[in-house]
Parts: sequence; C-alpha cells; structure tokens
Amino acid sequence: MDNQEATPEYTIVTLSEQLFFIRWHYSPPVNRVLVEFLQDMERLLNVAGQPIYFISDLRRGRIANVETLLKLSNLADHPYWGGGTSFSRDRGTSLYTGVFAQFARKHGVDDKTYDTPEEALAYLESLAPQITAGIDWLSLINGH
Repeated sequence: MDNQEATPEYTIVTLSEQLFFIRWHYSPPVNRVLVEFLQDMERLLNVAGQPIYFISDLRRGRIANVETLLKLSNLADHPYWGGGTSFSRDRGTSLYTGVFAQFARKHGVDDKTYDTPEEALAYLESLAPQITAGIDWLSLINGH
C-alpha cells in the first residue's frame, strides 16, 4: 500500500509508519467496498511490525453496517492494533461508532469518537505521545 489508497467511498492516507488517516467520502451500501476496506485494514495490520493507529474523518460517510463493524472490531484484537479515533458531529454516526466501540471493548480496545478533529487528535496523543507531531492537520482535514 503506498502513501494514499483511494476508492470513491474512502481514502486511506499513510501519515507515518504508525499513523493512518481514513476519510469516508460517503456511506457505502453493504457491498464489495466494505469487504475491500476490511481487507485494506487487515493488510495494514499484517505488515505493520509495530502498533499502528488510525484517525477517521466520518463527517461525510461511515460504515453503517453492524456485521462490518463487528468484523472491524475483531481486527482490534490484532497485536499491532494500537488504537483509533474518529470525528464527526453527525448523531447518526455516533450510533454506529458506539456499536463499534462496544464490540471493540470485548478485545480490550477503547477507541473513541469525538465531535471535532482537535479532540480526536488529543485522544491519539494520549495513546501515543508525539504521534501527530509534524503533520499539517489543517490541510489534511480540509481535504487539501
């Protein structure tokens, strides 16, 4: 996987060896896209060699399928899943991220969702200090 992998539904940007930014462009129906996303996530974990972290921009889209959220939460059991966070003010999104969080807790993971990118970044820093340093977050979050 190179620096950026994109489909019409989502983009995964490699920010460092340990940090990945995921932007959902819209909420896909249950189809091959969700299968591909899970494969992309598993591939990232399998080649990591160290704990990796995720921050997801869910302002425009999200996974809205409970079965897929369960499968994603099972990846949180991977030895290289360091943690993750997401951000969105959409209340519907918070329902789905809550489902993921509930499933992930069974694997000892406490990933959180916040209203703002700043809160999500602060949470990432609490998991891995300095992991967000040196990244142009304003450009990234604004889609530049």
